[in-house]
Amino acid sequence: MTARNVAGGFTDCHAPKVQDIVSIAQKAKNGKAFSELFKNGDTSKYNNDDSSADMLDGIFNKMYDKGLSQTTVRNVHRVLSVSFEGARKYRYIERNPASDILTKFGKQGKTPDPYTIAQMQQLMGHVSGTEWELPIMLAGMYGLRISEALGLRWKNVDISKGTFNIVEQLPFRLPAGTTIVEEMAVVKGKGADNAGERVLPITKATQPYFERHIELQARQRELATNGGGSYFENNIVVAKANGTPHRRDQVSANFGQMLRRSGFPYIRFHDLRHPYVKQKLKKYFLIFYERRFYTVSTIQTAA
Repeated sequence: MTARNVAGGFTDCHAPKVQDIVSIAQKAKNGKAFSELFKNGDTSKYNNDDSSADMLDGIFNKMYDKGLSQTTVRNVHRVLSVSFEGARKYRYIERNPASDILTKFGKQGKTPDPYTIAQMQQLMGHVSGTEWELPIMLAGMYGLRISEALGLRWKNVDISKGTFNIVEQLPFRLPAGTTIVEEMAVVKGKGADNAGERVLPITKATQPYFERHIELQARQRELATNGGGSYFENNIVVAKANGTPHRRDQVSANFGQMLRRSGFPYIRFHDLRHPYVKQKLKKYFLIFYERRFYTVSTIQTAA
């Protein structure tokens, strides 16, 4: 049996189901996944001429192309790596091919460089009018963390006064399938910029983003209820089409897939706020990127 046979059979069976991957991963930690993967194969050693690292890279790329999240693909890699290492330990193969792949996952290596102004112009133009427009604007223009963007509620947004308050955030461990958020988590200052509760201005440049999103949610609410479905009134600004809250891990994964499908370099959603943090540490109060997409100007806000 070669590494190619093992990896091909494994991903065909388990890649579509995250729960199966987690189950096998738990067994792998106990040394049981190895016997499962190899029990029906012959014990000939792995042939170094079999380009299995390239083959694994091909499998991971195909998984991405089928729409599987980065978390799913990373879990498959972890399970394969543990299982191949067990095979190497028992001398079924000479080398663990999972250690030689070229595919990079989000948390490997150094933090990706933030987008340049030109790249942000292209990204903002690409997502204009979509559900991605507002969350990307909140992270990139105001430096909101992902939990703060997903936990912002309309009751804390006052377009008439031109301000919105960051006083709460989405609970960190939101259970899957949650439809109603009874209580948000408190925002606390942390990190290099120590950004806790704060009042941020809505400018003439950013107001249209909020107004377009209000219109989008009104259409989503109408479609959901007209079709006999339910719309969950959480008062959340960045919510799913039926009003339920997003999960931060899913938003992060979907953001990475959106970038990849659109041909943009990989960054994490969190990296969108890095230029804001960098400027704030230079004594700027806030960075705004005007309507021309990230033409930088500054504005002083009340302390």
